[in-house]
Amino acid sequence: MPNSFLGFPVPRAKIADMIAAAAPPSLHHAQHENGGSDEIDATGLAGAGGSGIGIKDFFIFTSSFESLDGYLQNTAGTGTITLDHPCVILDTGLLATGEARLYKDMQAYFPFPNWGKDAVFSLYATFDSNTSNNGRFRIFCGDSVDFGQIGFEVEAGVLYGMCAKSSAHATVALQTLGAGSYYEFRFLQAVFTAGSKVEFYVDGVLKGEITTNLPTVTEIFTTFFSAEVNNLSFAQSKILYLTSYNFVMKLF
Repeated sequence: MPNSFLGFPVPRAKIADMIAAAAPPSLHHAQHENGGSDEIDATGLAGAGGSGIGIKDFFIFTSSFESLDGYLQNTAGTGTITLDHPCVILDTGLLATGEARLYKDMQAYFPFPNWGKDAVFSLYATFDSNTSNNGRFRIFCGDSVDFGQIGFEVEAGVLYGMCAKSSAHATVALQTLGAGSYYEFRFLQAVFTAGSKVEFYVDGVLKGEITTNLPTVTEIFTTFFSAEVNNLSFAQSKILYLTSYNFVMKLF
């Protein structure tokens, strides 16, 4: 007598043939893994399924500013840099000449990679511009704003993505933070594809990209984090609150 199988009558012998011809469910998992007979390519790499991407393939550095040990600091005028764990505060003070810069320099300790590899620079920051939007904020990865870097700047209340190749940096406008004074928090990401482009994300949303004036393989850099605030023209404080940042570079 036929049985009901998958909603229609199927003889017992046919059911046995169907089971025998297929791999038992317990084997499917192994067959889909690297080297299996039905390997799944989830990496986009060459080969049936690629060799996968391991943590050894990346250089990764992250900081939430538990301390300022290992960071270099420059201030001018009424500029100050203070630690309020887990946040560091860069403040120009009230004078028009006030400025503050904080950076991580690895030159004496580590021969850092060059811009021939893909990289992602991410950070959490709050931009506080008192009285008006006059002033400048910059946060980037690289030795100088006009030499081999990717990052962000805020000028006159507009947030820009930026990059440079041994010359004056290129920018793309991403978002207006304020026409006058403003106090704005943002999660920012600069996604660098070597030799191709830098994509700029604001709070997880792609807002712009730069495809020219990109840093290249010939530019070796040893400073992979730099943040600065500048009070340009008026007696009004500009304050940058940095919660954390993360830098990831593909090595191979």
